[in-house]
Amino acid sequence: MFLKASKFFLINIILFLIYFPSYSQDFDFKIKDYISKKWTNEFVSFPLTPKQLENAKKGYLLLEESNIEKPYQLFVQNEQPQLGFMVNLNPFETKYFKFCNQVQQ
Repeated sequence: MFLKASKFFLINIILFLIYFPSYSQDFDFKIKDYISKKWTNEFVSFPLTPKQLENAKKGYLLLEESNIEKPYQLFVQNEQPQLGFMVNLNPFETKYFKFCNQVQQ
């Protein structure tokens, strides 16, 4: 009985991983805490690819994985376009952000 239940559980987990769309496979920016520190209202910045710069200049929304809109600003540092925004992060937490092709209001 236990063996049947284990096989059933394992098959369900595998199917879930195959068919459940993973946000982390479709993101523009990723941030992770590695030092077990809680970060509150921290300014982070990322260098932009040409496509990301184009999206930001169009005013596309930047969304956190839970579809929360993140206000951002563009700036240049060492002749490299950058995107900056504020982040809260719990110890060992990972957050993903992506541009959405909806324009900011």
